[in-house]
Amino acid sequence: MNIFTYNVHSDEFTFKPDTTLVREVNTLYIPGQIGEISVNSGICVRISKAAKCVPAKYAERYISDYFFGIILSDWLINCGKVSSHFEYLKLTTFEGSTVVSHNSYTKETFPAGSILRTYINQHEQSEFVLNDEIFDLTERAVERVSSHFSLKTGDLVIIQKEKPLKLQKGDSIMLRLSGTYEHASEKDFQITIFDFLTK
Repeated sequence: MNIFTYNVHSDEFTFKPDTTLVREVNTLYIPGQIGEISVNSGICVRISKAAKCVPAKYAERYISDYFFGIILSDWLINCGKVSSHFEYLKLTTFEGSTVVSHNSYTKETFPAGSILRTYINQHEQSEFVLNDEIFDLTERAVERVSSHFSLKTGDLVIIQKEKPLKLQKGDSIMLRLSGTYEHASEKDFQITIFDFLTK
């Protein structure tokens, strides 16, 4: 299984090995050489069948599930202070640095209109409105990645839309889904997707 991370703003993508993937975590241990941590929350899709050079308008045919996810890396990467390719890999692919939600959605059950909020130490840091643009972004990501590499069944493509957040070791991270539906207030609809501590 391959893990691709696609950045909406740069239209570029990178890889993370499957050894970085976790679905349930209470405490995440950060390697000793890493100080400040970069946090990117976003949407993840799972590829349902092998594909190559998929146009965006057909990408939906190759997506089986939608998830929520968090990508962790060394903050120095955002500052451009990485001296070698090996160092870049070391600081982006440490164990447990790809966190994907256990529950998944299809396009029909995706909680469109909700808000994905990221909290650091219980304080809200960013929000991501889950509108119809999400499907356009995921389809564009599949097109971009598959134009260079063959996708396989079970591959994950994680879409990063929000700017990275900074945290220190010992901080907690929480990802919460909330929103308003026709017959429910925002307080009636709140789901905690992740809530874990870094050490």
